[in-house]
Amino acid sequence: MNYCLLGLLIEKLSGQTLQNYFIKYIFQPAGMRHTYIENLILTRTNSDRTVNYEYPALYDSALVKVDSIANNHRMIYNLGGFYGQGGLTSTSEDLFRFDKAFFSGLLIGPAEMAEALTPVKLNNGKIAEASSDADLGPSGYGFGWFVVNDTTRGKIVWHPGGRPGISSVHLHNLRTDQTVVVLQNTPNPSTSSAICAYHVLNRQAFTPLRGSLIQAYARTLVKEGPDAAMTRLNVMRSDTTYKMPDDYWWLILGWQLFEKDNYAGLSAETFKIGCLLFPNAWYMTQGYGAALEKEGKKELAILMYKKAIAQWPQADYAPGRLKVLEAR
Repeated sequence: MNYCLLGLLIEKLSGQTLQNYFIKYIFQPAGMRHTYIENLILTRTNSDRTVNYEYPALYDSALVKVDSIANNHRMIYNLGGFYGQGGLTSTSEDLFRFDKAFFSGLLIGPAEMAEALTPVKLNNGKIAEASSDADLGPSGYGFGWFVVNDTTRGKIVWHPGGRPGISSVHLHNLRTDQTVVVLQNTPNPSTSSAICAYHVLNRQAFTPLRGSLIQAYARTLVKEGPDAAMTRLNVMRSDTTYKMPDDYWWLILGWQLFEKDNYAGLSAETFKIGCLLFPNAWYMTQGYGAALEKEGKKELAILMYKKAIAQWPQADYAPGRLKVLEAR
Protein backbone atom coordinates (compact mmCIF):
# COMPACT_ATOMS: atom_id res chain seq x y z
CA MET A 1 0.00 0.00 0.00
CA ASN A 2 2.89 2.39 0.72
CA TYR A 3 4.14 2.03 -2.85
CA CYS A 4 0.63 2.81 -4.13
CA LEU A 5 0.69 5.99 -2.06
CA LEU A 6 4.16 6.76 -3.42
CA GLY A 7 2.79 6.42 -6.96
CA LEU A 8 0.02 8.90 -6.17
CA LEU A 9 2.56 11.26 -4.60
CA ILE A 10 4.70 11.15 -7.77
CA GLU A 11 1.63 12.04 -9.85
CA LYS A 12 0.70 14.88 -7.49
CA LEU A 13 4.17 16.45 -7.43
CA SER A 14 5.06 15.92 -11.08
CA GLY A 15 1.71 16.76 -12.61
CA GLN A 16 2.05 13.65 -14.79
CA THR A 17 0.50 10.22 -14.77
CA LEU A 18 2.75 7.58 -13.27
CA GLN A 19 2.87 5.90 -16.70
CA ASN A 20 4.22 9.05 -18.36
CA TYR A 21 6.61 9.74 -15.50
CA PHE A 22 8.08 6.25 -15.79
CA ILE A 23 8.38 6.61 -19.56
CA LYS A 24 10.27 9.91 -19.25
CA TYR A 25 12.57 9.11 -16.31
CA ILE A 26 12.99 5.32 -16.41
CA PHE A 27 11.80 3.49 -19.53
CA GLN A 28 13.23 5.81 -22.20
CA PRO A 29 16.60 6.49 -20.50
CA ALA A 30 17.05 2.76 -19.90
CA GLY A 31 15.93 1.77 -23.41
CA MET A 32 12.97 -0.27 -22.13
CA ARG A 33 10.77 -0.36 -25.23
CA HIS A 34 8.46 -3.17 -24.13
CA THR A 35 7.59 -2.12 -20.58
CA TYR A 36 4.44 -0.36 -19.40
CA ILE A 37 1.95 -0.21 -16.54
CA GLU A 38 -1.12 -2.33 -17.14
CA ASN A 39 -4.11 -2.96 -14.88
CA LEU A 40 -7.91 -2.85 -15.09
CA ILE A 41 -7.81 0.91 -15.58
CA LEU A 42 -4.77 1.17 -17.83
CA THR A 43 -5.52 -1.58 -20.33
CA ARG A 44 -3.53 -2.44 -23.42
CA THR A 45 -3.91 -5.05 -26.14
CA ASN A 46 -0.70 -6.95 -26.76
CA SER A 47 -0.71 -10.11 -28.86
CA ASP A 48 2.77 -10.99 -27.56
CA ARG A 49 1.61 -11.28 -23.95
CA THR A 50 1.89 -14.72 -22.40
CA VAL A 51 -1.12 -16.64 -21.16
CA ASN A 52 -0.83 -17.15 -17.41
CA TYR A 53 -1.51 -20.50 -15.76
CA GLU A 54 -2.23 -21.61 -12.21
CA TYR A 55 -3.17 -24.73 -10.26
CA PRO A 56 -6.79 -24.37 -9.08
CA ALA A 57 -5.69 -25.80 -5.71
CA LEU A 58 -2.50 -27.17 -4.21
CA TYR A 59 -3.78 -30.73 -4.59
CA ASP A 60 -4.45 -30.33 -8.33
CA SER A 61 -1.95 -31.65 -10.87
CA ALA A 62 -3.10 -29.83 -14.02
CA LEU A 63 -2.48 -26.17 -14.81
CA VAL A 64 -5.42 -24.10 -16.10
CA LYS A 65 -5.74 -20.54 -17.37
CA VAL A 66 -5.54 -18.26 -14.40
CA ASP A 67 -8.70 -16.27 -15.13
CA SER A 68 -10.77 -19.45 -15.13
CA ILE A 69 -10.26 -19.88 -11.35
CA ALA A 70 -13.00 -18.14 -9.37
CA ASN A 71 -10.84 -17.54 -6.29
CA ASN A 72 -8.37 -15.53 -8.36
CA HIS A 73 -10.92 -12.88 -9.25
CA ARG A 74 -10.34 -11.03 -5.97
CA MET A 75 -6.67 -10.52 -6.81
CA ILE A 76 -6.99 -10.08 -10.57
CA TYR A 77 -10.15 -7.98 -10.72
CA ASN A 78 -11.23 -6.70 -7.30
CA LEU A 79 -7.67 -5.52 -6.53
CA GLY A 80 -6.70 -5.02 -10.17
CA GLY A 81 -6.83 -1.23 -10.24
CA PHE A 82 -3.85 -0.55 -8.01
CA TYR A 83 -0.54 0.67 -9.41
CA GLY A 84 2.72 1.91 -7.97
CA GLN A 85 3.39 -1.35 -6.11
CA GLY A 86 3.58 -3.40 -9.31
CA GLY A 87 1.42 -3.99 -12.36
CA LEU A 88 4.27 -3.65 -14.85
CA THR A 89 4.29 -5.67 -18.04
CA SER A 90 7.85 -6.23 -19.23
CA THR A 91 10.34 -8.67 -20.74
CA SER A 92 13.51 -10.22 -19.40
CA GLU A 93 15.52 -8.16 -21.91
CA ASP A 94 13.93 -4.92 -20.73
CA LEU A 95 14.54 -5.78 -17.09
CA PHE A 96 18.18 -6.47 -17.95
CA ARG A 97 18.32 -3.02 -19.54
CA PHE A 98 16.84 -1.56 -16.36
CA ASP A 99 19.46 -3.43 -14.34
CA LYS A 100 22.30 -1.91 -16.37
CA ALA A 101 20.81 1.58 -16.23
CA PHE A 102 20.12 1.42 -12.52
CA PHE A 103 23.43 0.02 -11.31
CA SER A 104 25.47 2.25 -13.64
CA GLY A 105 23.95 5.31 -11.97
CA LEU A 106 21.98 6.44 -15.01
CA LEU A 107 18.63 6.60 -13.18
CA ILE A 108 19.56 7.77 -9.67
CA GLY A 109 22.63 9.22 -7.99
CA PRO A 110 25.18 7.42 -5.78
CA ALA A 111 23.67 8.66 -2.50
CA GLU A 112 20.16 7.51 -3.42
CA MET A 113 21.46 4.15 -4.63
CA ALA A 114 23.43 3.60 -1.42
CA GLU A 115 20.29 4.32 0.61
CA ALA A 116 18.17 2.00 -1.52
CA LEU A 117 20.66 -0.85 -1.09
CA THR A 118 21.22 -0.42 2.66
CA PRO A 119 19.08 -2.71 4.81
CA VAL A 120 16.96 -1.20 7.56
CA LYS A 121 18.19 -1.72 11.12
CA LEU A 122 16.12 -2.18 14.25
CA ASN A 123 16.53 0.00 17.34
CA ASN A 124 18.96 -2.58 18.75
CA GLY A 125 21.24 -2.07 15.75
CA LYS A 126 20.53 -5.45 14.16
CA ILE A 127 19.39 -5.79 10.55
CA ALA A 128 15.68 -6.52 10.32
CA GLU A 129 15.24 -9.89 8.64
CA ALA A 130 12.78 -9.40 5.79
CA SER A 131 13.28 -12.69 3.95
CA SER A 132 15.13 -15.96 4.29
CA ASP A 133 16.02 -18.27 1.42
CA ALA A 134 17.53 -21.74 1.79
CA ASP A 135 20.46 -20.84 -0.49
CA LEU A 136 20.83 -17.07 -0.15
CA GLY A 137 20.20 -17.06 3.59
CA PRO A 138 18.58 -14.18 5.51
CA SER A 139 18.07 -10.83 3.78
CA GLY A 140 17.33 -7.36 5.06
CA TYR A 141 15.36 -4.78 3.10
CA GLY A 142 16.37 -1.41 1.71
CA PHE A 143 14.11 0.57 -0.63
CA GLY A 144 12.69 -1.88 -3.15
CA TRP A 145 15.52 -4.39 -2.73
CA PHE A 146 16.18 -7.35 -0.48
CA VAL A 147 19.82 -7.24 0.61
CA VAL A 148 21.48 -10.58 1.43
CA ASN A 149 23.22 -10.47 4.82
CA ASP A 150 26.01 -12.84 3.80
CA THR A 151 28.52 -10.92 1.68
CA THR A 152 31.09 -13.69 1.16
CA ARG A 153 29.91 -14.08 -2.45
CA GLY A 154 29.58 -10.33 -2.93
CA LYS A 155 26.80 -7.90 -2.17
CA ILE A 156 23.70 -9.56 -3.58
CA VAL A 157 20.44 -7.67 -3.89
CA TRP A 158 17.26 -9.17 -5.24
CA HIS A 159 13.49 -9.03 -5.29
CA PRO A 160 10.80 -11.54 -6.24
CA GLY A 161 7.37 -10.73 -7.58
CA GLY A 162 4.18 -12.46 -8.49
CA ARG A 163 0.44 -12.70 -8.65
CA PRO A 164 -1.83 -15.56 -9.73
CA GLY A 165 -0.18 -17.25 -12.71
CA ILE A 166 2.97 -15.12 -12.66
CA SER A 167 6.29 -15.49 -10.89
CA SER A 168 9.43 -13.38 -11.28
CA VAL A 169 12.74 -12.50 -9.67
CA HIS A 170 15.54 -10.00 -10.31
CA LEU A 171 18.94 -10.72 -8.71
CA HIS A 172 22.15 -8.69 -8.97
CA ASN A 173 25.62 -9.08 -7.47
CA LEU A 174 27.25 -5.66 -7.16
CA ARG A 175 30.78 -7.04 -6.74
CA THR A 176 30.74 -9.30 -9.81
CA ASP A 177 28.22 -7.25 -11.83
CA GLN A 178 26.23 -10.41 -12.53
CA THR A 179 22.49 -10.29 -13.10
CA VAL A 180 19.80 -12.94 -13.25
CA VAL A 181 16.22 -12.19 -14.34
CA VAL A 182 13.57 -14.91 -14.38
CA LEU A 183 9.98 -14.45 -15.58
CA GLN A 184 7.49 -17.33 -15.55
CA ASN A 185 3.85 -17.57 -16.56
CA THR A 186 3.15 -20.26 -13.95
CA PRO A 187 3.04 -20.09 -10.14
CA ASN A 188 6.29 -22.05 -9.72
CA PRO A 189 8.67 -19.94 -7.57
CA SER A 190 11.28 -18.16 -9.69
CA THR A 191 13.78 -17.59 -6.89
CA SER A 192 15.09 -21.17 -6.91
CA SER A 193 15.50 -21.00 -10.72
CA ALA A 194 17.38 -17.72 -10.40
CA ILE A 195 19.72 -19.15 -7.79
CA CYS A 196 20.43 -22.18 -9.98
CA ALA A 197 21.23 -19.84 -12.87
CA TYR A 198 23.51 -17.81 -10.59
CA HIS A 199 25.44 -20.97 -9.67
CA VAL A 200 25.76 -21.88 -13.36
CA LEU A 201 27.16 -18.40 -14.10
CA ASN A 202 29.81 -18.96 -11.46
CA ARG A 203 30.46 -22.61 -12.37
CA GLN A 204 29.46 -23.71 -8.89
CA ALA A 205 28.04 -27.07 -7.93
CA PHE A 206 24.48 -26.93 -6.65
CA THR A 207 21.51 -29.13 -5.86
CA PRO A 208 18.32 -27.63 -7.30
CA LEU A 209 15.14 -27.80 -5.29
CA ARG A 210 12.91 -30.57 -6.62
CA GLY A 211 9.62 -28.86 -6.05
CA SER A 212 6.97 -27.97 -3.54
CA LEU A 213 6.66 -30.26 -0.54
CA ILE A 214 3.19 -28.90 0.23
CA GLN A 215 1.96 -29.82 -3.25
CA ALA A 216 3.42 -33.31 -3.00
CA TYR A 217 1.76 -33.76 0.39
CA ALA A 218 -1.57 -32.37 -0.85
CA ARG A 219 -1.71 -34.57 -3.93
CA THR A 220 -0.81 -37.68 -1.94
CA LEU A 221 -3.41 -36.79 0.68
CA VAL A 222 -6.20 -36.56 -1.90
CA LYS A 223 -5.17 -39.59 -3.95
CA GLU A 224 -3.93 -42.01 -1.27
CA GLY A 225 -5.20 -40.73 2.07
CA PRO A 226 -3.77 -39.36 5.34
CA ASP A 227 -1.44 -42.25 6.20
CA ALA A 228 0.32 -42.17 2.82
CA ALA A 229 0.54 -38.39 2.94
CA MET A 230 2.01 -38.36 6.43
CA THR A 231 4.53 -41.04 5.49
CA ARG A 232 5.62 -39.08 2.44
CA LEU A 233 5.84 -35.89 4.47
CA ASN A 234 8.15 -37.53 7.01
CA VAL A 235 10.38 -38.89 4.26
CA MET A 236 10.55 -35.62 2.34
CA ARG A 237 11.23 -33.47 5.41
CA SER A 238 14.72 -34.98 5.65
CA ASP A 239 15.37 -34.31 1.95
CA THR A 240 16.92 -30.85 1.59
CA THR A 241 15.97 -30.67 -2.09
CA TYR A 242 12.40 -30.06 -0.97
CA LYS A 243 11.44 -26.76 0.62
CA MET A 244 9.58 -27.14 3.89
CA PRO A 245 6.38 -25.06 3.66
CA ASP A 246 5.73 -22.34 6.19
CA ASP A 247 2.47 -21.79 8.05
CA TYR A 248 0.95 -19.80 5.16
CA TRP A 249 0.92 -22.80 2.83
CA TRP A 250 -0.55 -25.17 5.42
CA LEU A 251 -3.26 -22.62 6.05
CA ILE A 252 -4.00 -22.22 2.34
CA LEU A 253 -4.20 -25.98 1.80
CA GLY A 254 -6.43 -26.44 4.83
CA TRP A 255 -8.97 -23.92 3.58
CA GLN A 256 -8.79 -25.14 -0.02
CA LEU A 257 -9.73 -28.63 1.18
CA PHE A 258 -12.39 -27.14 3.48
CA GLU A 259 -14.12 -25.59 0.48
CA LYS A 260 -14.64 -29.03 -1.10
CA ASP A 261 -17.74 -30.70 0.38
CA ASN A 262 -16.25 -34.19 0.51
CA TYR A 263 -12.80 -33.11 1.77
CA ALA A 264 -13.69 -32.01 5.31
CA GLY A 265 -11.73 -34.88 6.85
CA LEU A 266 -8.70 -34.07 4.72
CA SER A 267 -8.99 -30.43 5.73
CA ALA A 268 -9.03 -31.44 9.40
CA GLU A 269 -5.98 -33.63 8.84
CA THR A 270 -4.11 -30.74 7.24
CA PHE A 271 -5.01 -28.26 9.97
CA LYS A 272 -4.07 -30.85 12.60
CA ILE A 273 -0.55 -31.11 11.17
CA GLY A 274 -0.44 -27.33 10.94
CA CYS A 275 -1.32 -27.06 14.64
CA LEU A 276 1.49 -29.47 15.52
CA LEU A 277 4.04 -27.64 13.38
CA PHE A 278 2.88 -24.17 14.44
CA PRO A 279 1.35 -24.58 17.92
CA ASN A 280 1.02 -20.84 18.57
CA ALA A 281 -0.74 -20.04 15.30
CA TRP A 282 -4.29 -19.16 16.34
CA TYR A 283 -5.45 -19.11 12.72
CA MET A 284 -4.36 -22.74 12.36
CA THR A 285 -6.28 -23.71 15.51
CA GLN A 286 -9.30 -21.79 14.21
CA GLY A 287 -9.13 -23.61 10.89
CA TYR A 288 -8.92 -26.95 12.67
CA GLY A 289 -12.05 -26.04 14.60
CA ALA A 290 -13.87 -25.14 11.38
CA ALA A 291 -12.93 -28.45 9.74
CA LEU A 292 -14.01 -30.41 12.81
CA GLU A 293 -17.32 -28.54 12.82
CA LYS A 294 -17.86 -29.38 9.17
CA GLU A 295 -17.26 -33.04 10.02
CA GLY A 296 -20.03 -32.81 12.62
CA LYS A 297 -17.65 -33.07 15.59
CA LYS A 298 -19.28 -30.34 17.63
CA GLU A 299 -17.55 -30.79 20.99
CA LEU A 300 -14.09 -31.03 19.46
CA ALA A 301 -14.77 -27.96 17.32
CA ILE A 302 -15.82 -26.01 20.43
CA LEU A 303 -12.54 -26.91 22.13
CA MET A 304 -10.52 -25.69 19.16
CA TYR A 305 -12.52 -22.49 18.82
CA LYS A 306 -11.99 -21.73 22.51
CA LYS A 307 -8.27 -22.37 22.16
CA ALA A 308 -8.04 -20.11 19.11
CA ILE A 309 -9.76 -17.30 21.03
CA ALA A 310 -7.42 -17.83 23.99
CA GLN A 311 -4.47 -17.59 21.62
CA TRP A 312 -5.83 -14.48 19.93
CA PRO A 313 -8.93 -12.78 21.42
CA GLN A 314 -9.44 -10.80 18.21
CA ALA A 315 -9.86 -14.00 16.14
CA ASP A 316 -12.15 -13.24 13.21
CA TYR A 317 -14.11 -16.48 12.77
CA ALA A 318 -13.99 -18.55 15.96
CA PRO A 319 -16.07 -16.29 18.29
CA GLY A 320 -19.10 -16.27 16.00
CA ARG A 321 -19.00 -20.02 15.35
CA LEU A 322 -18.48 -20.75 19.04
CA LYS A 323 -21.58 -18.73 19.93
CA VAL A 324 -23.62 -20.66 17.35
CA LEU A 325 -22.42 -24.08 18.51
CA GLU A 326 -22.90 -23.38 22.21
CA ALA A 327 -26.44 -22.16 21.53
CA ARG A 328 -27.46 -25.46 19.99
